[in-house]
Amino acid sequence: MAGELFPPGTQPQWWVPALAHIVELLGRLVHLTRFTANDPETAERCVLTSEPTAVTDAAAVPASERAIDEDQIFSTCILTFDEASGRGRYRLDGPNPTQTVGVQIPSGGGELTIVGAWNIRSFRVIGEAGQALQFTSQLFRASQWIGER
Repeated sequence: MAGELFPPGTQPQWWVPALAHIVELLGRLVHLTRFTANDPETAERCVLTSEPTAVTDAAAVPASERAIDEDQIFSTCILTFDEASGRGRYRLDGPNPTQTVGVQIPSGGGELTIVGAWNIRSFRVIGEAGQALQFTSQLFRASQWIGER
């Protein structure tokens, strides 16, 4: 028959891989939509809460020894500084903070949220001159990173 899309006796095999690719992309889109909509099955989960960490003006320390492990991927870190904490400084960009260089942490406690695996690994904190801080860290992962459903 004239004007047919495919000649008689042939099968439109070319569309099978294209259709499979479209179905795969739609599945990924549904997963991404569930993740960004805070679906409880894909929401972040706290996987580690540290013991209190003491910080002085002597040396910069990470959020947690586990946080700097290259084999670990954490999506968020929440640091809670005790009320008795003094002033400190932190950096997320790689170099260690000093007693005078870095973003200041005021005394009296508070909370700092760090987002992103690289930022968490790069985080370092130090006390300002004569100051001591104490914090607890909570490390989170998105559930698809820890194989949970």
